This record gives sequence, C-alpha cells and structure tokens, in this order.
Amino acid sequence: MGKKITLLSAIFAGGVLLQACGGGSGSTSSGTVALYATDDPLESAGRVEVQIKKVRMENTGTGAYCDVFSPQTPYPVDLTDLKNTLQLLDTANCPEGQYNRLVVVLEQSPVEVIYDRNKDGTPESYTCSLTDYTPQGSGQLPNRTECDNTAGECTVEVTGAVNILANQTNEVALDFELKDSEINFDNNNNCTVKFKVSPLHADGLETAKKNKKEEIKGTVSGLDPGANSFTLTTKAGMSFTVNYSNDNYDALLRLAQDKSLRVEVECSSFDVDNVTCTAEEIELKVEGTALNVDSTNRTLTVDLDGDQISVALDTNGEWEGDIKNNSYVEVEIIGYDSVNDKYIAEEIEHEMDKD
Repeated sequence: MGKKITLLSAIFAGGVLLQACGGGSGSTSSGTVALYATDDPLESAGRVEVQIKKVRMENTGTGAYCDVFSPQTPYPVDLTDLKNTLQLLDTANCPEGQYNRLVVVLEQSPVEVIYDRNKDGTPESYTCSLTDYTPQGSGQLPNRTECDNTAGECTVEVTGAVNILANQTNEVALDFELKDSEINFDNNNNCTVKFKVSPLHADGLETAKKNKKEEIKGTVSGLDPGANSFTLTTKAGMSFTVNYSNDNYDALLRLAQDKSLRVEVECSSFDVDNVTCTAEEIELKVEGTALNVDSTNRTLTVDLDGDQISVALDTNGEWEGDIKNNSYVEVEIIGYDSVNDKYIAEEIEHEMDKD
C-alpha cells in the first residue's frame, strides 16, 4: 500500500522537557523534539493499523543521531484515525544541530486492514504485511519502505533537513498519505502493503496545524467529574492534565479508567511544554464480542472479557460490515445516553473474528 510519510519541521519558542535520547553530536546544548503523526485518508480503507518500533533522527555526515520515539513494545497506529489530527507520539531531548534523515522502523506484520477490496460498499478485515517499494525495478530509493524479512521489520529513511535549536521545542511530524497507498492480494489471497514517502517542509506543518487538531492518546487516571478533569498518560510515559466541558464524557472516561483503556483526545488548546490539553472531542475504542445485535435500530451489547456494555450507533454513525451475534467488533464510543443507558458510538465495525 503506497503510503507517503512526510517529514514536517518547524520551530517555536518554549520550555524544555527532558527525555532520554541516544547518541548525539557531542554538543552540551539541546532542544526538545515533539514528534507527531498525521495522515491523508484512503477512502476505501476503514482501518490501516501499522506498528511503529522506533523513530530516529540522524545526520549522515557527522554520525549524530537521536532516538525520538522508542517504545518498549511496538506502538500501534491506525492511520485512518489521523486524517484530521496531529497525534503526539512522544517528546525527546536531542542535541542541537542539523539532521538530514528521519529513520522510521516498522513491524513488517501484522498490518491490520479493513478494506473495500471489491469497491462494492462491503469492506472486510484483512491481516497484511509490509513489503518493499521498488518502482520499476529501480532498487531501493529514499523515502520508501525497505523490508528485512529475516528481522521481520521495515525501514523508511525520510530525507529532509531538520534544524534542532537549543532550549526550544522543535516539532517534527510523520505524514502517512494513505490516499497514495496500495493494498495488493496474490493468488493465495495473501495481502501486502507498500508505500512511499516524501518530505514536507516547514510550511506544510504550519498548514497542518491550521487545519488539524492536536491529539493525545493514553490511559485515564485521577478522573474528577466535578472538576471536569483527568490525567492522561501516553504509552511513552508522558502525563497530561486534560480539562473538558461536556459532562456527556463522564461515563466514557469512567469506563476507560476502570478498564485501563486508552482514549483519544482532540485538543482545542494544547501546550506540550506545560503538558495540558483542553479537550474538544474524546473518543474511546473498545473491542469485544457482539451480542443482542439489532441491525435495524443499530444497537448491540459488547462483551468486554465478561463485562457487558450496551451501545447505540449515533444518527450519523457508520455501521461497517456484516455484524451478527458473536461477531468480533470494534466500537468507537463518543458519549453516553443516560436516558436509555447506552453508550453512543460514531462507528461500529466488524473485525476479523477471534478464535
């Protein structure tokens, strides 16, 4: 699937969040790097989930490098969720100076895909793998996936200048352009994904920030419905104070806190230096077995490992796939209907059934 990951870099003044970072140029001065991910959509895909293992900045001339994102386990990102957002992945403290490569390491498989393969309005679930992007047999080129089948991982070396200034926050973003991607099937129905990437310069980030909301994703703790606030902790370990004004999120957040589930928060106001966010939208994704399915009224019960919740699809929501009793589903919850005692979902989709 031909995805374009683009590098966006820009500078703005701010404080420094100290994070461990590998390598460097030997300079004692450093700046904070805030790493984001964004995407343009592929209309025929309902889900394209890749696993990010590491993101590193390098200077191929001096040998300087800095690990900007290196989670303990591969970090899953559904690229279709990023079409209107800039999702913060992590921050790192990096030596100041020039870098000319952004190296992205991805798990080769699985790549979980929901795709309308036949373009007939009936998307299905597939488990795919990444593959090399070698146009017209030209060999490996920059900004394209190169896969090591033995190691089970793929690397994208994104070219483009990034200038890290000391004592400032420096923004870098990966732009996965799904609209230019390819999903291919062989005669045995095996699914592969390939993509190319191209750098997007500083003006591209400024445009993205004007048109997209900044987003954080993590677990919920310290929920205070009276104060309309909670603490969100990202997988990388950053903790943000999140304030919200819609009481309709209380039940959603309580469920997330009780079940240690991650929420996605789009911020109308975001301060990465002071780790604060004012929420505009909050979404909770849950997966489980569908029970009591009513495809006419678009309601069902979801069994979450023994705990059951009742869900109704929002009026403008999407009901994707052939959802029946005992189907495995993913539900995107955006609120709660206290009158009917049901969580409200903007999307309910049939996933690959679990054994």
